Amino acid sequence: MKTTNPAEPPEEASEARIRPASRALVWLNGHASLVGALVVGSLAAALYIRTIDYGFFGDDPTGYFRWMEGVSWIELFTSSPGFFLRPLVFVISKFLLLILGSYNAPVFHFVPLFLHVANTVLLGVLASALSRRQSFGWLAALLFTTFPLSHEVVAEFDAICHPLLIFWVLLALVFFERGRRTGSRAFLWAVYPTMILALLSHENGLILPVLLLAIELIYYPPRSVHELVRRPVLHYFAVPVLYLLWWLLIPKAATSTPHSLGAVLRNTLPFLQVVAYPLLPFVKLNVTQWGGLLALVGASLIVTYVAARALGTLRVWLFAIILMVLASVPSLLFLDWDYLHGGPRLYYLGSVGAALLWASPPLAIIALAKGSVVRRAATIGAGALLTLALVLPPIPFIRCQLDLFDQATGMLRLVSAQASAAPAGRELVFVNLPAFFISNDQHPRGCPPTYPFVTTGVGVYPPYGNLQDFIRVNGGPDRPALGGTVTEYDPNWPPRYGEVIPLTAMRDTVQDNQVYVFEIGTWSLRDLSAAWQPDAQQVQAPLATFGDLLALESTHVQENYGDLAVTLQWQVRGVPEQPLAAFVHVYDRAGKLLAQHDGPLGQSGAPVNYVPLTLWHAGDGIQDVHTIPLSTPLPPDGYTIAVGLYDQATVQRLPARTLDGTPLRDDLYVLEPE
Repeated sequence: MKTTNPAEPPEEASEARIRPASRALVWLNGHASLVGALVVGSLAAALYIRTIDYGFFGDDPTGYFRWMEGVSWIELFTSSPGFFLRPLVFVISKFLLLILGSYNAPVFHFVPLFLHVANTVLLGVLASALSRRQSFGWLAALLFTTFPLSHEVVAEFDAICHPLLIFWVLLALVFFERGRRTGSRAFLWAVYPTMILALLSHENGLILPVLLLAIELIYYPPRSVHELVRRPVLHYFAVPVLYLLWWLLIPKAATSTPHSLGAVLRNTLPFLQVVAYPLLPFVKLNVTQWGGLLALVGASLIVTYVAARALGTLRVWLFAIILMVLASVPSLLFLDWDYLHGGPRLYYLGSVGAALLWASPPLAIIALAKGSVVRRAATIGAGALLTLALVLPPIPFIRCQLDLFDQATGMLRLVSAQASAAPAGRELVFVNLPAFFISNDQHPRGCPPTYPFVTTGVGVYPPYGNLQDFIRVNGGPDRPALGGTVTEYDPNWPPRYGEVIPLTAMRDTVQDNQVYVFEIGTWSLRDLSAAWQPDAQQVQAPLATFGDLLALESTHVQENYGDLAVTLQWQVRGVPEQPLAAFVHVYDRAGKLLAQHDGPLGQSGAPVNYVPLTLWHAGDGIQDVHTIPLSTPLPPDGYTIAVGLYDQATVQRLPARTLDGTPLRDDLYVLEPE
């Protein structure tokens, strides 16, 4: 007779507890594709979500938007702003502008982010189908998500043609694979419109029929040429032929010719870097070590080949190689080294092949998990560690690059806000705006050169860009604005945006325009027109005069948290022979010195004096701001401020007098703030 321990739960209760877990496992197993898509899609979105708040820089304002605004919908298909023809990109931009009424940055930037997430999921679907392994597909998608050189494609709207192209390419490949595997004519016919959209997105869509043919030959090899000719896959080549005829008929604003063999070979280096990218965080190379890069590429191909052979994904490996070669050919032939070296966006298509290559090694190791529990655990752990070694190292590099894009966005909006606040009726001139930068306070040495055959940093203002466009599309007013470079203001900060302005020409520039100087140290703009007023109207009753050189016209005191800002407005009556310094002392009622500040007259805390004595004329107005740190709070019963001038060479104070000529005690002008 069977006895039951009352302390033990009945079998039914135990099964009831186990059943939900079993159901969950069954559900997950039956919906692995959905789970995989949600996981990798969420990771892709999380990594790049901050890009929706970025501004418009690079080619966006002038190269894309200005041209697009000036042509009709029909002309998008019959003209070109360069040597390329990508009407679908401009159709999307024009449509967004039409429905939004302005360049709404979050909405515009959502499009490339969405495309990147969609491409991640589509690659997972395609890789799962080609490998017949869902684990392979979603690992490939994860590798694609963390490919280190995709940051520019997601962050810059002007690069939208690349994720848009890959979206259509991957969708066409998924349609074709599904159609060939299931025999569905609907999927095979769906390839045609998808291919047309790919070609309208980017010229590299021309490789799509070759990729379809590669799948046909690898997965469904014909017994003879005659059999291949009869297959529908060759019909797809009619679409790019018609596209080329149309492309040749459209006039281009620029042309490009194939390079010499030497230039083509040099251009291969950045594309070879894509093959070996997972090894570069562990093997440090510089841009001159092409021999080391070739060795890493060879090792990468061998390792991935052996893994693919062991895993049974050799056909995927071969397809990945073909894809990477085809993705590189147009750029190798027609683009300059500088453009390749400075354009991470160009490797987005190749990253699909790299993800397909490197998905095999971790899974090949896990597939060896046999024998004892310890051995299986160790093998699976080794495969998991290799996965982490492939996925994690690029993430700090990506985040560093996105930090720089954050900084660029801040500068763009700073300029637009200043343009909005500037006095009306004057043309704006912004001096020493950075055209390109590679570091900031978070990353004072820039992003690590982990991938040396592509530059790091952010290109903000291209040389051909119209500053008025940048201000307008980033939320500022549509008013005339120019960029200029004054080397003497900051000789250690190339490259800058705008034509060179000689220092001697700054007087006329300030007199005729509203001028702001960008200061890289504080990442801020200084209002030079407020600091210097050439030939200003003289005040008849100044507060005090200092020698025969300067008159103090007005003062303004502002108490801030932790400091005191004292603004002094001077009038030049005679140009000093030697540089002068102004000093501001703060005293309590008993005459005790509380705080003080000295500084070159007119420099106002700037890194250099933007208005050197050589530019002064009698009648000029000079504004001088002294920010005085306060170690203790100001006394509640009041305080006084004393102002004076002295010769920086001799430290001799200039004699101070009242308007009627009465000497001031200690050559100081004293004011009592209210």
